[in-house]
Amino acid sequence: MIQFFLFQQNQLLILKKVNEELNNIENWLKHNKLSLNYNKTHYMLITKQKIPLDFDMNISINSHIISKVDNLKYLGVVLDNKLTWNSQIAQVKKQISQACGALTRLRHYLPINSLITVYYRLVFSHLQYGIRIWGSASTYLLKTIKTIQNKIIRLITFSSYRSNAEKLYAQLKILNLNDIYKLQIAKLMHKFKHGCLPYVFKYLFTKLDNIHSHNTRQKTSQEYIVPRKRLATAQKSHA
Repeated sequence: MIQFFLFQQNQLLILKKVNEELNNIENWLKHNKLSLNYNKTHYMLITKQKIPLDFDMNISINSHIISKVDNLKYLGVVLDNKLTWNSQIAQVKKQISQACGALTRLRHYLPINSLITVYYRLVFSHLQYGIRIWGSASTYLLKTIKTIQNKIIRLITFSSYRSNAEKLYAQLKILNLNDIYKLQIAKLMHKFKHGCLPYVFKYLFTKLDNIHSHNTRQKTSQEYIVPRKRLATAQKSHA
């Protein structure tokens, strides 16, 4: 699988650069006696702007026209052209819904410790994977996953649908979706602070000390920020 990303606001410059890179890829493949599956080759335009993506670029490789898609899967995470994570969350929802059905049947035959093991294998693994990226999706989208996770916790403990889910999480020592996201972000920031991430992450965050020489309310409460980008809709901070 060959995937590459280009960042540019001028669409004509993107078109020129993409075709140049595709030509280089085609030459490299020929040199190494490899071939590309053109039917599985696509491109996607990503923007946060509230405008229709109706600019179809004439992209081709070896005379084969490359089609445009609105979403694609990259390392198991589904990206969409607006970065809403709607498709990714739909995928996670489907995965844990299937696990919910399995646990509904298994809970009558397995002790609670075994059910928790099944939960980590069939549910937690999907909730945790890539959550550093899609965990920042809208509250509305995330709520659909939280609802299923709460249902699963109640199934494992044979609790009623009205029971307090947060108490059940504490009882089972299981993290809810929000806490899984916070933990993964905390791990990322710990590695970043101590220089344990690959070089490409070096400038992902900026220390507030490098921005403000005087004390501000934000500076006293948070240590790093994500530099504001022109296409970003919001600035996010991580302690």
